[in-house]
Amino acid sequence: MSRPLTIAKAFPLDVLDIVGDGPLALGCDLGTTTGKTSNPTAIALVERDGLDNAVRLAARWKTDKPEVTTGVLVMICAELVRRGKRLRVVNLDASNERFFAAEVRKALARLVRVQLSVLGSKVQYRGESMTLKTRACARVEMAAQDNRLRLPRATWIQRDLRQMTKEAGTYTAAVEADGSHADFFIALALAIDALDDTGPAEAAAAPIGSLSGRTRSRFNITAEEEDDLETAKPAWSC
Repeated sequence: MSRPLTIAKAFPLDVLDIVGDGPLALGCDLGTTTGKTSNPTAIALVERDGLDNAVRLAARWKTDKPEVTTGVLVMICAELVRRGKRLRVVNLDASNERFFAAEVRKALARLVRVQLSVLGSKVQYRGESMTLKTRACARVEMAAQDNRLRLPRATWIQRDLRQMTKEAGTYTAAVEADGSHADFFIALALAIDALDDTGPAEAAAAPIGSLSGRTRSRFNITAEEEDDLETAKPAWSC
């Protein structure tokens, strides 16, 4: 069950210790409200380890303060860059939150390349025309079928992945009582899709302190606002 946590407690930086030296992509399905049936924000940090897609960090939370979500993403990306990790791209779902996604891209611009993805847009894949959502979700399905998908052992992740169903080539998910509808699946799909399509990228290291310092100040996050963050416990893989 989700519970109020500060950002620092929800995302202690040592959760990134598991990240190796392979190329990384961070997928994010954005949400900006906290209603009972509101969609949560979900993230998936995926590392390409040989032929495998290893999920190094998975999380899902609700907040109605966009600056909190932005602060989380800045903190994670800045720490990865500081450690010299190969973070190629952050892939954001901009289907319903285009203005917010653009603001997040601006905030991350000095750290990493940010890609805005509209899941309903048409793309070509293996000679066929399909939506970006279909291509990205198919890549998750193929990775799982080929045993090339390594996931954290967390019940909420298993439940999230099972929410996505495929019928006549279309991927859909029903909205659950808590508002979730395969949000992590979408974040995972965005990360894997970005890894499959992105070439080498460079990033420069930037200093970062605790959220109580520079990051909180930059995004005008008070200590009280940090307490408003509702999050599922982050999970990471071995």
